[in-house]
Amino acid sequence: MYNITGDRSMSILNRALDGLQLRQQAISNNIANADTPNYKRKDVNFRSQLKMALNDNNVGLTTTQKSHFSIKPDLNKLNFNVREVNNTKIRNDRNNVDIDREMSKLAKNGLEYQAVTRMLSMKVNQLSNVINKVK
Repeated sequence: MYNITGDRSMSILNRALDGLQLRQQAISNNIANADTPNYKRKDVNFRSQLKMALNDNNVGLTTTQKSHFSIKPDLNKLNFNVREVNNTKIRNDRNNVDIDREMSKLAKNGLEYQAVTRMLSMKVNQLSNVINKVK
């Protein structure tokens, strides 16, 4: 989806926030279940899906001029999934959550969320400035 300027970046940033929010929930669940026997940690890898959608030029149409419509995949149709991670060390209680690793991932995810939020805010401000200058 494009905004009124034809810029797709706001849609991309919105989908990135969706993925980061889903990852935040998965990490929070991992931390909450750090001592739950048989619990397996969860993770969300939305970046690869988003990247594949952005690089997907194989839609069956060829554009040879700027005036041709280009069909890009609809980012809103992407489904980010929470997956169970089974390839890490398992403790005696069959739980594979490493609380130190989860806390590190929580901090990193929070910083990424702030960065994407800041970029989205800058885009809105730019659009707002343009609209106010047109008045």
